Amino acid sequence: LSLSLSQDAYARGEVFIGSKENSYTVLAGLPPSTQGYHWNHGITIVTPDRKFLFACETEAEQRDWIAAFQRVINRPMRPQEYAVEAHFKHKP
Repeated sequence: LSLSLSQDAYARGEVFIGSKENSYTVLAGLPPSTQGYHWNHGITIVTPDRKFLFACETEAEQRDWIAAFQRVINRPMRPQEYAVEAHFKHKP
């Protein structure tokens, strides 16, 4: 799984994923406007503030990651996770 951060706002590998009630979603594929769009097995994580793009080497890997992300997104956020989310949003 590769992480592509168009604006490099966070250190590579750090993406806060909240719940669907807080407008987080996971989508199979990458936006058509993605530069160098040659990844067949992409994943887009949509957060309230931006989209994070991931590329998988195989369709099976893509399915596994989508299932994992979906499990996180489908559960309600706990109070301490709201604090972590706020930390990510205000990170220098």
